[in-house]
Amino acid sequence: MLLSHRPKRLIAHAFVALLALGLLLTQPAAQAEEFSEFDLLLLDFTLGRDTLAQSVTAYAYKNTIVVSLAEASAALEFPISVDANEGTAEGWFISKDRRFELDIGSATVTIEGEKQTLSPTDAIAYEYAIYVPLDTFSRWFPVDLSADIPTMSIKIEAREQLPTQLRAQRRQFAGQRFILAAPSLPRIKAPYRLIGPHSADLSFGYSIQRDPNISKTQTNLTHSSLIRGDLAFMTSSIYLSGNDSDSLTNARITLSRRPPYTPAGINLIEIGDITPLAIRGTPQNNLEQGLLIRGAAFGGSDPYDLNGNRTQISGDVLEGWEIELLQNGIRIDYQIIGPEGRYDFRDLELYSGSNIFELIFYGPAGEQYSKTITRYSGAQSIRKNSLSYQLSASNKGKKVYDSEQDLVQVAGMTDIGTDRYTAKLDYGLLSNLSVGAGLNSVVENSERLNYASLSFRTGWRSLYMSLSATNDPLGGTIWDGSVDIPANIRFLGFNAQLNHTRYATSVLETDASSDLRIESRSSIVLTGTPEGISTRFSASHSNLNQSTTTIYSLDLSQKIKGTRIGNTLNYQDYSTNSLPGTLTGNLYFSSKYAPLTLRGNIDYQIQPESEPLFYQLRTDLRIASDMGMAFSFDHTPTNKLSRMTASLNWRLKYVNLSPRLTYDSEERFSGFIFAALSLSPKPDRLGILVSGNPMANNGGVVSRVFLDNDNNGQFSNRDTPLANVDIYAPQAFRHSETNADGTAYLTGLSPNKATDIRLDHNSLPGIDMDATQPGNSVQLRPAQWVTIDFPVVTTGEVDGTLYQLRDNKQLPLPGVMIELRNARNEVSDFRISGHDGFFLFDRVPYGRYTLTLNKKYQNKLLQPAPKFQLKKYNPNQLGITLVVSALKTKKTTSGFAKGAPLRVSPIQKSKTIQPTIKQPNPAEIKNTLAPSIANPYALQLGAYKEKIRAESAIHQLLQRHANLLQNLQLLATRSDLGSRGVFFRIRASGNLSEAQAKTLCRQLKQRGQSCIAVPE
Repeated sequence: MLLSHRPKRLIAHAFVALLALGLLLTQPAAQAEEFSEFDLLLLDFTLGRDTLAQSVTAYAYKNTIVVSLAEASAALEFPISVDANEGTAEGWFISKDRRFELDIGSATVTIEGEKQTLSPTDAIAYEYAIYVPLDTFSRWFPVDLSADIPTMSIKIEAREQLPTQLRAQRRQFAGQRFILAAPSLPRIKAPYRLIGPHSADLSFGYSIQRDPNISKTQTNLTHSSLIRGDLAFMTSSIYLSGNDSDSLTNARITLSRRPPYTPAGINLIEIGDITPLAIRGTPQNNLEQGLLIRGAAFGGSDPYDLNGNRTQISGDVLEGWEIELLQNGIRIDYQIIGPEGRYDFRDLELYSGSNIFELIFYGPAGEQYSKTITRYSGAQSIRKNSLSYQLSASNKGKKVYDSEQDLVQVAGMTDIGTDRYTAKLDYGLLSNLSVGAGLNSVVENSERLNYASLSFRTGWRSLYMSLSATNDPLGGTIWDGSVDIPANIRFLGFNAQLNHTRYATSVLETDASSDLRIESRSSIVLTGTPEGISTRFSASHSNLNQSTTTIYSLDLSQKIKGTRIGNTLNYQDYSTNSLPGTLTGNLYFSSKYAPLTLRGNIDYQIQPESEPLFYQLRTDLRIASDMGMAFSFDHTPTNKLSRMTASLNWRLKYVNLSPRLTYDSEERFSGFIFAALSLSPKPDRLGILVSGNPMANNGGVVSRVFLDNDNNGQFSNRDTPLANVDIYAPQAFRHSETNADGTAYLTGLSPNKATDIRLDHNSLPGIDMDATQPGNSVQLRPAQWVTIDFPVVTTGEVDGTLYQLRDNKQLPLPGVMIELRNARNEVSDFRISGHDGFFLFDRVPYGRYTLTLNKKYQNKLLQPAPKFQLKKYNPNQLGITLVVSALKTKKTTSGFAKGAPLRVSPIQKSKTIQPTIKQPNPAEIKNTLAPSIANPYALQLGAYKEKIRAESAIHQLLQRHANLLQNLQLLATRSDLGSRGVFFRIRASGNLSEAQAKTLCRQLKQRGQSCIAVPE
């Protein structure tokens, strides 16, 4: 077939282009022009406020900045070896599996297995280094580099977390004690035990009341306790309460376990007093003795998914506590804990998406903490082929221990002690369709009734719909359907939920005597945050067998800084003339501005009559770290009763005390004293640990800090415990100091939040000490204890200079990787020689070491690789000289065409920028000042318990940092800190100004030495 004229011409053009390209490729590469010494830049690499490297070699070249590949990689702790003579580089970055290879000769660079072609200006080999433009370096590695000439630095913006950032974080945590960042240390696994230590939260209350209408003064003594710990490879939970007239008014025992996912997907088992599963429209009970299993299989789905758009939140807490429940920022419920010691929020509506429930706990002794629970609803909770299930079997109306109070509560119940069986299943048929089934089998009036249900959940685009039907054995079927419309459909800008339920004849709206039975209920709920205000509007209409009821509710809530304010309006309209419509509201607020906390609410009525119903105001004032005061006032206008309460909350080391006085407008007086403490066996030795922090609902960590004299990483008789070392949990806002045995106890660690456990290096008794491990992260079960050891070793320094012998002269050799190998010939650390050939290894544990070079230079050493041992009386190896023979080098070999401009923002060269001008050393500046400084500053370099250690540290400081401290006078001064004891502080003085002292401190900190500039 003949080609047309146009394709023939295209083929001809392509042939000419290929020929021209071949000619270009066969031409010898042009030499890149040499760098000028006037363009030399010695720049610092800075990441945030940290300086990662000083005086990194760079050049101003063709309107941009090029930097030494070896030195820049070393600053970021990327072990990349560079051979400028061969024009190659190889190594890895971030992790060992992320390889980097560069070959200038073949004009290729391979990054994580992907080979790329080098552009003419991507890499330049000059003398003994390879230089790359900043934008090229940023393209190869997950960092953005930008030059800041006025400060002579290169700013780093990391696109991933770098090894150097993790290293910097560990050292910064001492000054950044409490943070909200996620834990980053390795997680400790703590398996269940057959028998583990149990923690007990105890509370005691004694009250005395005097009423002018009653001649006899009334007294009352109450107690409650919550005991938790490992038992039979589960967590046992025992709650007990009583008073002076009945020693045991409440008792509850439960064994529970949250195992890791198994083939059956079980993630919760409870035995003892459990809450039976709830199926809408069926008889329920609070607590019964039995067995509960909850899990999810074949897809890792959430076992709460099967609840559709309803959920329940319950738990244990001591008597006297108050709990607020917020959902997506709106307060939806409030409970005061009575003698039963349990909070239980039931039938909570879930809206499409994530539902964030926040529980805020207020203790009777001024305690306050919160925890967050997230429940999901909507189409995204449906997972194909996943199975969620809940199963329970219990004895109706019976508990493990039936107190007199329990017997009174179930007195009207029939068939007590009969078996109740409940089950719920939900299976994902498709990615947007699941089917569920439920069963509640219970005996009523000697007849076993089986309530069976079937449900469907589905998602279509952004809509979420559910439908369920429950068979009522007494007659009829309960139908329940709902539709969720998320805000992105723009249903007035809100998430919307529509629900309709058709009840069977057995469901009572009120008590049985009124014979009011609900037949159907329809509702709509709108939720959203317009203008930053959390909003919830609901409307429901109920048809009863004798009347109808319509209820409207509007909730508004907003948090501004430390203050949350909200208002709820409720309107109820009845169809009968005897029950007029009512409009009521509740205005509430809570504000926390340390040291003051305010809480208050007003209940009011607008219709049928406009009047206030109840006022309440409470203020808590923290007057010391361990003491606070609380005042409250409430008033009920209907009976004109006012009540005022004042209390003192005293948090001691072992107990919380809260005496309280109450007086009301009817001249009734009451006094109350409340005491709370927690007991736990010491996890590391015999004895009882007593604390004012609750330990039954929280976990704890015991940390041992010791000088690891035998270097085995484990505590033994040869090791030395270290006292007064600070251990802290940054995410949990907890810290503790080690005692004389080197042990610190961290209590009150919430099981709902993971936290790191770290050691404050600045609190170690010697500047030459370092912990061999950074710590661990934990997320503990209630009453669980774990042990985290911090072996500490003494460290030294190794430094020296690498030279190359050229023309019988020793010239500094930059950009070469130097390895520090231990006695097992393993690489302990690496450094890249700087522009002047200098290298420094700091924080090196005592031991035997060898210095080696990368393979290109190791065989060129003119003397054997130096071997040495760091030990107590010889902690440092300083001033090592390494000399290699000259290699055959090319003066300048970029292998690329000359003069191609780089695509970066141009940097105008100016003769006012003289990077090669030597900056005077701050220590030298002092000697040029004839008069004394009016307000001199000194450097504080450490503090020690023993004077002999301080004097030894001075000797080490002068060895390590002679060039910075040689013109200063170092002394150990005695400082009495009262209860903390006497310390000997090391100060370096020498007529320094504030700016000079801070500059010196900055240079010392960059070497890993702690330093504070202080007025003399």
